[in-house]
Amino acid sequence: MTRALTSLRAEVKRREELLASKGAKDLLTLEERGDAEAPPALVIVIDEFAALVSEVPEFVDGVVDIAQRGRSLGIHLVMATQRPAGVIKDNLRANTNLRIGLRMADEADSRDVLGIDRAAHFDPGTPGRAAAKLGAGRVRDFQAAYVGGRSTRARTVDIEVRELPFAPGAPWPAPAVGTTSKITEERDIERLARTVRDAAHNLRLPDPRRPWLDPLPPLVDLDVLPESNGTVLGLADDPARQRQLAFALDLDTVGSVAIFGTGGTGKSTLLRALAVAASTGDDPAWIYAIDATGSLASIADLPNCGAVIALTDRERVIRLLGRLEEQLATRGRMLATSQAANLAAYNATHAERIPRIIVMVDSIAAFRADYGFDAAGRLFDSFTQLVAAGRQVGIHFVLTADRGAAVPQALLASIQERIVLRMASSSEFEVLGVPRGMLDDAPAGRGYARGLEVQFALPAGTTDLAQQSARIGEIAARAQATAEPVQRLEEKIALADLPETIEGMPVFGVADDDLRPVGVPEGLFVVTGPFQSGRSTTMRTIVAATRATFRDADAYLLSGRPGVLGDATGWTETAVYPEEAELLAQRLAALDDPGTVLIVIENSGDFEGTPAEGAVARLLKSSRRQPRARCLVETDTITAGAAWQLYAELKTARGGIVLQPEESDGAGIFRVPFPRATRADFPPGRGLFVNAGRVRRVQVALPPCPPKRGQDSVEMHPRPA
Repeated sequence: MTRALTSLRAEVKRREELLASKGAKDLLTLEERGDAEAPPALVIVIDEFAALVSEVPEFVDGVVDIAQRGRSLGIHLVMATQRPAGVIKDNLRANTNLRIGLRMADEADSRDVLGIDRAAHFDPGTPGRAAAKLGAGRVRDFQAAYVGGRSTRARTVDIEVRELPFAPGAPWPAPAVGTTSKITEERDIERLARTVRDAAHNLRLPDPRRPWLDPLPPLVDLDVLPESNGTVLGLADDPARQRQLAFALDLDTVGSVAIFGTGGTGKSTLLRALAVAASTGDDPAWIYAIDATGSLASIADLPNCGAVIALTDRERVIRLLGRLEEQLATRGRMLATSQAANLAAYNATHAERIPRIIVMVDSIAAFRADYGFDAAGRLFDSFTQLVAAGRQVGIHFVLTADRGAAVPQALLASIQERIVLRMASSSEFEVLGVPRGMLDDAPAGRGYARGLEVQFALPAGTTDLAQQSARIGEIAARAQATAEPVQRLEEKIALADLPETIEGMPVFGVADDDLRPVGVPEGLFVVTGPFQSGRSTTMRTIVAATRATFRDADAYLLSGRPGVLGDATGWTETAVYPEEAELLAQRLAALDDPGTVLIVIENSGDFEGTPAEGAVARLLKSSRRQPRARCLVETDTITAGAAWQLYAELKTARGGIVLQPEESDGAGIFRVPFPRATRADFPPGRGLFVNAGRVRRVQVALPPCPPKRGQDSVEMHPRPA
């Protein structure tokens, strides 16, 4: 109803503008001139007017307003109702010059319409008998024509004609045709309409201009949409201008997009359509998706799709956000140097075009629940900042949500384009600014944006996921652009495949946020974690990396019992029992300047309650004063605190790694908060690397010759007598 009323108002405006441009006071003047642009008369017929008044009163008021203004424009209103009392208002009576009353139930109704009671006395056996009020005191009876009957058609019969005189007469020539009647199946009104159509066709008359277009179709093929500037996604209905046009996203203008809709309304399908449209346009674009519903897997085949990342893949999600922050900074410097206002302006003046980046987040509510409180909320704050600052440098976000409150106001303030599909309740429509009743019975993919109703297109023009995937595969085969992938941190990395040092530090693993090598900082470094978390392998890796970097350094191993590090390197000296460890620790602590030295403490908990515990603790304290001393200490998260003298020294460490950590492990030795995590998220050899208060997830590399499972290759020492 709203669409029809808007279209009629647009038709009134068009006719007014036409008459003004022609200098005519009304349509009759234009017709008398024989103007070919004179529009035909427009008759609006409303049946059961009383029902419309009760159900859609604002529509009736609008139609009456059109009738008041439209008489000189050739727009006429015909209304029918059973009971006029309480329905026909004064403004309507004032603008109806002709009133017709068929047989009515009582005299009051007849007087209400005609001013007299005549219509109440018509014979019920005479359907169609009516009275028309033509003006004050002028009432005329008439019989309305009936168009529901059926016409007859001729049929040939045998007829003999002859003269009948008193004497024999000559026979008459036989008639060419004899006829009788036969009822046809076509009613008079249908025959009349067909005759009018045939006459218009034979005279080659153009079809009259329609006051409104057909409603939007329930399915639209993405490949057959009209062309437009930007990324075309659907077909928009604009009844105020009596047109339907392409709905396109100008990402340079809108920046980011929020899509609202309840389940099954086409949010994920719209994301797939956007990925396809961005892949086939002239503007190069990279696409990344964070998928909470599993509905975006098919777009991973597009070569310009860098990654479709499951919401639970925390490692790659965080790495993607880190990469976007780098792109934000890099592109910002490039645009500033080129004095370009935005990415489009930069690409217009440079031969090497920078691709646009489109990041899709399917279900922002799920994303916020999983990442909104990571690192005390800093991760989600970084995400919000990316959305706010990304438009200028060509980084755009497309978010989906099932309700308006799912998107925080701080985030929503940075999103200029909002698309609303069907929602679960009318209150949600009010919050999001959708006119009442517009999308109540909308099909999937029907939405509201920029004040217009839009049917969003489908890849291959079908809801069948298999056909959509096939269409995406065809596009992928022809596409040329290739996006940078968001790789996964491997669980097994060889130390030999990594550089020897980074910023002067021995490399021992790879960080998951940027997939770059990380090094062991100088001073005290602690390796801790639960049983079978990879502590021994990590110790061997760090020992091998440090010895490769500092080849001339002396290396000392201290342990409370024979362990697995005996063959980790060519040790300068080893002590594998508490008595030996005490003596070696005292001797090393007494040195004024031992030079570049590596001191390794294997499983510090084994020194609990032994005389060596205090000596080793004093060694760690004295090594802090030696600028070239590197101390590597292994402990575990369960028994580390039992050797309290050593544990107190471990808390002075600037760096270390906690393998397979839990959230509470950060408060122990390192006194820094750890992000929310469980040990199940960390394979063996992966942990949280702490360096000067910064926490990063790291996969430790495998040493050159790791020991075989179940075998101990360390050099065994006899226990002193």
